[in-house]
Amino acid sequence: MPYVVLVAVLVVAVVAGALILGGGKKPAPAKSKTQSAKSSTGRREKVSRSSKAGRETRKRRSREERGSRKRQPRAKRVPREGRQSKSGSENKVEAILTDLEGRRYVLVGNRQYKVGDAVSGRQIQSIGSDQITVEYHGKTYSVRVGQSVY
Repeated sequence: MPYVVLVAVLVVAVVAGALILGGGKKPAPAKSKTQSAKSSTGRREKVSRSSKAGRETRKRRSREERGSRKRQPRAKRVPREGRQSKSGSENKVEAILTDLEGRRYVLVGNRQYKVGDAVSGRQIQSIGSDQITVEYHGKTYSVRVGQSVY
């Protein structure tokens, strides 16, 4: 009987020593979403293991989350008077618009104007179907769609 107790104590001591010194079972490493693969050039490249369906699910969830958040209204950017970009597109007649009541508007750069409004000191006299008439320093001239107001 004393031998059985001695053997049991010895076994417990060996197991405890093995666990303390790190000989126990180690946790499995976390799997990466990428794995290495050899390309045709022989170099190792990272290859994604996530499926297309998984990406689509993540995209859908992201869209749903964005849709559930309330959007803050953006402040409109107003170009400074007399300032012109390098391309001159801020003062270019982009389009002529007509609303349901027949009123015409002109789109210059990213802003909408009507008859009587001023574009960089040039007053809009009339808006036709494909051109506008502008007055500047007492002179009147026409500007077609696609041309600059200057």
